[in-house]
Amino acid sequence: MKSAQQPENPLASQNGEAPPIPEFYANSIAINVSPFEVELQNLLVDSAQNLKGAVNVRMSPQTAWTLSKALAKNLAEYEAKFGEIALPDEIKKQFD
Repeated sequence: MKSAQQPENPLASQNGEAPPIPEFYANSIAINVSPFEVELQNLLVDSAQNLKGAVNVRMSPQTAWTLSKALAKNLAEYEAKFGEIALPDEIKKQFD
């Protein structure tokens, strides 16, 4: 039975066994775009602005577009349930 908290592992084989999907926490993201690729640099930066870790995720522009739509939909549902996500004004201004 699938837990409500744990999403199904897409790497699971017929017998349900699969390597664990690695997790990484990011508190900063840099985005690089070319005509053929979108790269998300997921960064973990400490309070002194020292880089503590990073994971790059590369995808096609089509996958990035789909991801942006899925994120927007899920965040709208989150805000409908829990209220608006609070952000500092200087961050909000970057996206106006």
